Amino acid sequence: MKHITRIFGAVLFLTALLFSCETPGSGSSVDGTWNGSWEETFQGAGTFDVTATVDENGGVVTGTADVEFTGAYTITGTIAGNNFDVTLTRDADPTYIITATGSYSGDVMSGTWEDNDAPQMGGTFTMTR
Repeated sequence: MKHITRIFGAVLFLTALLFSCETPGSGSSVDGTWNGSWEETFQGAGTFDVTATVDENGGVVTGTADVEFTGAYTITGTIAGNNFDVTLTRDADPTYIITATGSYSGDVMSGTWEDNDAPQMGGTFTMTR
C-alpha cells in the first residue's frame, strides 16, 4: 500500500509541475486541469492515474491532485522558464511528501518524482491538459 501511495504522490507532483512551468507574460498558461499517469520504476508497481488542478502566479505554483488509490494531495512549488520543482503533500498524512521535477511544453509535461521517505522509490510521469 505504501508503494501505491508513493506512485500517486509522483503523479501529483507531475501535475504540480505542469502548472509551475508558466512564466509571466509567456502567452500560455499552465492554469487548469491536467490528467495523466506516472510510473513507479523501482519495484515495477505499474502506472497510476492522476488528475490535478493547478494555478501559477508569479512563479509560484499551488493546487490539488487526486491520485488513484491514495487520495488527495496539496501541490506547492516554483517554476523558472519551462522547468519546475514541486512538492505534493498527502492531505490524509502531511508527513508523506513527494517531490517532482520536470519540464513543460504546450499542453504536455513530463519529469521524474521521488518519495522523500524512501528516495529509491520513484519514477517518471507524463500529463496532458
